[in-house]
Amino acid sequence: MISRSVKDLRRFMLIALVEGISYLLLLCIAMPLKYYADMPGFVKYLGWAHGVLFVL
Repeated sequence: MISRSVKDLRRFMLIALVEGISYLLLLCIAMPLKYYADMPGFVKYLGWAHGVLFVL
C-alpha cells in the first residue's frame, strides 16, 4: 500500500508538470499569436488556466 505522503508527492508532481506545460504553451504559442498575429484570445484563456494551476 502506498503511503499518503507518496500519493501527495505524485499529485504535486503531476500538477507541476501540467503547470509547466501551460507556461510553455503561454510563452511559445499564445504570446506570439497575440503580438504577431493579433489574436489576443489565447492569452486570456491560457493565462487563466496557468494562473489556476499555479495556485494549486
